[in-house]
Amino acid sequence: MRRVASVFLLVLGGWMIVSELLVAFMDVQPGKWDSLFVAAIFVPISGAPLLAGALISPGQRWQELGLTILLSAGAAAALAACMVAVMLDPRLAHPMSFLHEIRLDLLFGAVNWLAVAAFGCWLYRRQPANLIEVPGHVPDAPASVGVAPLPGAPAPGNAEDWS
Repeated sequence: MRRVASVFLLVLGGWMIVSELLVAFMDVQPGKWDSLFVAAIFVPISGAPLLAGALISPGQRWQELGLTILLSAGAAAALAACMVAVMLDPRLAHPMSFLHEIRLDLLFGAVNWLAVAAFGCWLYRRQPANLIEVPGHVPDAPASVGVAPLPGAPAPGNAEDWS
């Protein structure tokens, strides 16, 4: 049940990150600080389900969170490319007359996208902390350590043929 709740919350938070990244590509006219404010509203809104999903995850929670952010950044990049293509198409000027009121802010959108993608990559590539030490467990030992050989099998390191 924890896994299902974790996946649901990570998908919900990822969808909100895609929304934030797309809003960052749109320029609200009053000023640059307004664009930053609108994008910053999404940080706590998307952060709450992402953090909750990562904390209840039974797996490698920070890698899962980083992968969610990276997948959201990839989806947002594809959707932003489609949005730019639609907004720059002159044939859509009349059927979608409201588009002239919305302008693109490619610089702010790209910087925002790079920051989110870099954060997701950092989380995904982090090494998990080994908080639980298991007595007698050697983490990088080969799989054959501690395994009894098969009857009639040659000793390890012996070049004797099995036939």
